Amino acid sequence: MRRIFYFAILFFVILTFVNCAKRGNPSGGSKDSIPPIIIKYKPENYSINFTDDEIKIYFDEYIKLIDINKELINLYGVWGEKKFMGKIYDGIHRTTFVLDKSH
Repeated sequence: MRRIFYFAILFFVILTFVNCAKRGNPSGGSKDSIPPIIIKYKPENYSINFTDDEIKIYFDEYIKLIDINKELINLYGVWGEKKFMGKIYDGIHRTTFVLDKSH
């Protein structure tokens, strides 16, 4: 009986000094490389005489944007090296994009 008591105490002492779970933050999985698909636009694509104050784009998955300007710059790759009056610097490339549902 005494032997079982000592084994039980030894077992609980060992459990207190051994970490049962791995500490740290989870990795979060692999990076999402598939972009969301556009379902519809408001106003419709190629519409003319647009007078509203906002444009709505609906995707097939939930998108959380923290900084919309930074997200768009990274998405379309418009930030980069520019030349102006003989000087080279980093900046936004001014351009026009046509959004298409197939891409």
